[in-house]
Amino acid sequence: MRAGLAGVVGGGLFAALLAGNRGAPAEAAPDEPQPGAPQPPAVGGAHAERQQQIEVAPFSFQLPDGWRDLSRNAPAENFRGLPPEAVLAARHANVDVDAFAAVVDGADKDDTAFMTVETYQCPGRFTKDALAALISAQGNIGGQDLELLEAKLVKIGGVTAARLVLGTVASGTRVRGLQYHLPSGGTCAALTYITEEPAFERNLPTFEAAARATTGLQETGLAPTD
Repeated sequence: MRAGLAGVVGGGLFAALLAGNRGAPAEAAPDEPQPGAPQPPAVGGAHAERQQQIEVAPFSFQLPDGWRDLSRNAPAENFRGLPPEAVLAARHANVDVDAFAAVVDGADKDDTAFMTVETYQCPGRFTKDALAALISAQGNIGGQDLELLEAKLVKIGGVTAARLVLGTVASGTRVRGLQYHLPSGGTCAALTYITEEPAFERNLPTFEAAARATTGLQETGLAPTD
């Protein structure tokens, strides 16, 4: 696994949003965005209706209902209503990932859950040998001890991907992550969903459905198709 699970829990992001979901007062983000952050759109603009996809070329990732894009280029309005410590932690987490989202609204808002995307150069097609290499890479990343619970090859959108389930501890809380390694030609994406261990099975159908809605997939080494 790449740094998704370990980076989020190790960077304090899980603990920050966990505190927010357990009663920390929610405060609106300041009207003036932080330096370098995009200006929020005018009322009625492109984000008047909450976006449901995150684009990380060459992929397009589906956001489950009630989730917000909290990536580095997300509009400032996406951070409104979050606890201030969670906003700061989300901005910090974005240093190491290509995209980041969290469940904020809707029926599952009391479950602390995240989605991260990290792209990297594909080492080759996902085969049994490639899966074995992913498995051997587990253990300790960023100071976090990771437990590999499941590992297998699956088909998503007609291409072969790797599916891992991992566990670790964040600030004394057991957390579990579902991670897919998805190919698109020479670029791969590590797509990771993270939540507290007791909520994992409840959220797993949502994670699986969102992962399988990813578009832009293509077997490594094959020419693009129209």
